Amino acid sequence: MSIRPAARTRPILFSGPMVRAILSGAKTQTRRVITPQPDARLRWGLAGWEDVHGRPLPCRYGAPGDLLWVRETWGIAGEFGDGTAHTYRATDDRNGIIWRPSIFMPRALSRITLKITDVRVERIQDISEPDEAAEGVERHTFAALWNAINAKRGYSWERNPWVWALTLQQVTL
Repeated sequence: MSIRPAARTRPILFSGPMVRAILSGAKTQTRRVITPQPDARLRWGLAGWEDVHGRPLPCRYGAPGDLLWVRETWGIAGEFGDGTAHTYRATDDRNGIIWRPSIFMPRALSRITLKITDVRVERIQDISEPDEAAEGVERHTFAALWNAINAKRGYSWERNPWVWALTLQQVTL
């Protein structure tokens, strides 16, 4: 019998539009490039995803039950009426805020935590119509969004890279 360790918590970056989609409940999936790209077909094995030679392919984002805390563009705007001094660009359009890149967001300022409920491996072009909707985008716009984020890194829609398809559920801590 295999005993799984306690749930892990890791950071994950999301853009403003995707943060808004998460907050509205429209985004319940995300796809992330597998790096390095596997050179062969993948399969589900005894220990999870593996290549055709039986070598494990662990998902760097986690496994079902693990938590992801969302890093998003955040800022410092001075003292607000509620006593806080920080805000989030995805939902705050006030002037005079000093915006900080999401990569530098400390865990303590994260307002969104997601639980991984499923992890799959697929080629990006294999995304289904319901899964496009679960990505929080309009039908037929997913490929353009994918290219805007990933093409410059060499993982364009046309190259059809292998991806982690994560199903997520927003949780309150």
